[in-house]
Amino acid sequence: MIGKFDIAEYVRKLESAGMPRQQAELHAQALAAVIDKVAQEPQLLSLQYNLQNESYQSELRLISQVAAARSTLSAEIELQNAKTDHIRTELSAKVDALKSFLDSRMQHGEGKRSTVSDGVRSALSLNLWYIYVGTMLGILLTLFIGIMFF
Repeated sequence: MIGKFDIAEYVRKLESAGMPRQQAELHAQALAAVIDKVAQEPQLLSLQYNLQNESYQSELRLISQVAAARSTLSAEIELQNAKTDHIRTELSAKVDALKSFLDSRMQHGEGKRSTVSDGVRSALSLNLWYIYVGTMLGILLTLFIGIMFF
């Protein structure tokens, strides 16, 4: 580190060498400013290094937090997908059971009621189809709402 610059001593040396006092003072002040600037440069470089290091450390912490959040969200999505698959499987089994039940009821009814016309049977079959489709849409809507909000 550079020691303290003595302006008065420097002015005396320049005067003793034959330089006019006013010129020696200006020269000494300019040299003092340069020395002061040079003395501050390592401090500024150290400050710049510290700021860059802090910025880098903050960036690393942020990356780590984003990775942790991403991992947590990924695990939550997998859990929700598993729940959705389970619900879908259960609902599909219930719908299949309902279809089988309704089919058996319709077949059972056909044997007992041979007087029912084909038009009425078609209407009943179509109505059951509408009920089935409506039920499936309701189930899908319920699943969609469940996934979106829970």
